[in-house]
Amino acid sequence: MLNKLKRLFKNGHNHTNSDDASGRDDEILSKRICDLNIVEKQLIKNVLDLTETIGEDIMVHRPNIVCLPYNQSPQDLWKTILEYAYTYYPVYDDNLDDIKGYIHVHDLAKLIQKKSAKSIKSIIKPILFVPASIPVIDILMKMRHSKAPIVIMVDEHGGTDGLLCTWDIVCHTLGDNEDQNTPDDEELYFSRLDERTVVIEGQYSLRDLIEETGLILTPDEQAEELDTVNGLIQYLTGRVPDRSEIILHDNGYEFEILESSPRAVLKVKMTKL
Repeated sequence: MLNKLKRLFKNGHNHTNSDDASGRDDEILSKRICDLNIVEKQLIKNVLDLTETIGEDIMVHRPNIVCLPYNQSPQDLWKTILEYAYTYYPVYDDNLDDIKGYIHVHDLAKLIQKKSAKSIKSIIKPILFVPASIPVIDILMKMRHSKAPIVIMVDEHGGTDGLLCTWDIVCHTLGDNEDQNTPDDEELYFSRLDERTVVIEGQYSLRDLIEETGLILTPDEQAEELDTVNGLIQYLTGRVPDRSEIILHDNGYEFEILESSPRAVLKVKMTKL
């Protein structure tokens, strides 16, 4: 059935008559697809695309993972919980390649109520490790089978490459339904305030920014093959900076963080010094 749907979407809902029964099935499916509205069609297409999209395409990449240290007290960890407000958090020991499991925020809250609690060891749950190169639909099946709300994506060497949760998959499936009134990328992401200052969103293309402003990357930055402004900022700081932070670039530019989330820089003001 999935293959038939994918074929009909790719072929503009046309069907063949090479087999009468198969042709009738295709004709019925094609009619039902034609009866759907644009949003419904796009949603079905996005679901079908999960068979071709791999985990690496939609995962939270390693620099953006909010991970809790294994040896901190429950009380200290709660400060991180209040800052980021996620439901699940991976727990690491020495580094991000040494993931011990994950905790649920509700379990941590209950643990803190026990005044004598000194460790989170008792609430750590096993976590699923999945190659970042396999299709998202397969990852979803593994998560369902193991009842895992989050998984750690690993590279070919077994190191932590990223993190994926069921919400990321939902957002990917629903998020491609673009509003017809959404402005194009240049209007959405780039605004020039004066000759020396621009405001850009974190996902603005770094290549386009270089063309617009004359920004020159250092050799090390060029070697990293960075794609977005968010990627450049995180490369410069080694983390996701907070709002109002100022980051200086070696080639005479200043980046002021206007908006950020726990996972990414959202909006930046760049000024040529």
